[in-house]
Amino acid sequence: SDPFQYNHSDEITATLTPSADGNYLMVGNPFMAAMDVQAFMEANTDVLAQKYWYTSDLSTAAVTYNEETQSWSESTYLLPPYGVFYVEALNNTSQNPVVVKFSAGMQKIGTSLLQNETANSLKVTAESAKGNTYATLFYTNSADNAYGPEDAELIQNLDGNNTQIPTVYTVADNKAVSANQVKDTQRIPLGVFAADDSQVNLTFTGTGTIRNLSLIHISEPTRRTPI
Repeated sequence: SDPFQYNHSDEITATLTPSADGNYLMVGNPFMAAMDVQAFMEANTDVLAQKYWYTSDLSTAAVTYNEETQSWSESTYLLPPYGVFYVEALNNTSQNPVVVKFSAGMQKIGTSLLQNETANSLKVTAESAKGNTYATLFYTNSADNAYGPEDAELIQNLDGNNTQIPTVYTVADNKAVSANQVKDTQRIPLGVFAADDSQVNLTFTGTGTIRNLSLIHISEPTRRTPI
């Protein structure tokens, strides 16, 4: 075929290598947009059991599909780009890889990932006369308190023109992150960086969903500022 000829397809396939026992597989989101995990599962009923896990700890309860009620045990989960989740092969595949299908309809372009955990999310915006940035914090039972694939490491100044814009971030392990998912951490470092002495205003959105929220000042650990 002509390598310079564009052949459009709304569906692609990927070959997954199973675990050593042939039962489990790790699936990644190949799109540059959030992916509807349940739509993916339903499109691959021929090769995957209708259950999935958020983490590699398969001893935890899986999200499952009920044939009688034709519904999932949890609401729609949107997997961010580069994110992964875990599934079980419909049949033991220790001798063969598993081919799964991805379709364009699984993408949720323009959909906020806050849909995953809107009841327990916080957005912090840092704004000055030069511009603004924001960081998000999600509380979810499926997350890991440590830095992991569900977190987004902070990336600054991609175009080289925004060095004066203030930057806000939280910390996961020792990494500055712009999106931080945690399970039950109580004290989460919050940082703000500004290249000059201009005033920076912080705005907290979603504070009503998280109880007893306050700022603890590093220089004065006993000083708390309720939000």
